[in-house]
Amino acid sequence: MPWDLVLVPKFEERLDVQNSMLRNDIVAELKLLEKKGTFLGRSKVDTLKGAKLPNLMETSLPPESQERINEKAKKLIAHELSLQEMRKALAISQTEMAARLELGQGDISKFERREDVYVSSVRKYLEAMGGKLELIAKFPEKRRYRIKNIGELADNGI
Repeated sequence: MPWDLVLVPKFEERLDVQNSMLRNDIVAELKLLEKKGTFLGRSKVDTLKGAKLPNLMETSLPPESQERINEKAKKLIAHELSLQEMRKALAISQTEMAARLELGQGDISKFERREDVYVSSVRKYLEAMGGKLELIAKFPEKRRYRIKNIGELADNGI
């Protein structure tokens, strides 16, 4: 019986800081666990080092709790915002963004409507709001890789 895995943000944060080889191994194990679920048998689950719950296969939540957690996770994963929506959610005006980036308010308005922008410009925009840009490449079979060294070079303006 396949499983629906729900990864909590703290796990994802810890996974993201691992070297790519270990991260890929962990993701491969998670995919196997998701695909095979209970058919993996206890021996595979028991090999998880440092597990606080040694009988992980026997530990489960009631179906209604699992459903509620899965719905919450889907909402968090699907939470996508445009740059403008993000700025508004943080209660930052275009005028304030313009001041932070030493640009005109009209420049901010144009930037938020563009479909094709420099990655470094998005990085600067997000940093001006107190955020950080992370680029993730997604491939078939749920493979994901964080892209580094893109958008880190400074450019002049947005």
